[in-house]
Amino acid sequence: MLAQEQVELVERALGVLDELARNLVVSRRMLGQDYRSLALDHGISEGAVRMRLSRALNRMSRAIESG
Repeated sequence: MLAQEQVELVERALGVLDELARNLVVSRRMLGQDYRSLALDHGISEGAVRMRLSRALNRMSRAIESG
């Protein structure tokens, strides 16, 4: 798969997420922000950050698999 195709695939998968989930994924996976900082920035617990990220990544995975 070409780099451009990978970028488009990730963008499409991010598009299935709500704004908070998208922000969490980008901040954690692409910018390397830690869970504590994400929790403080969004006014939720670290556990909630972890759960929301897990669910978001699962939704992204399903979106990629379904094409």
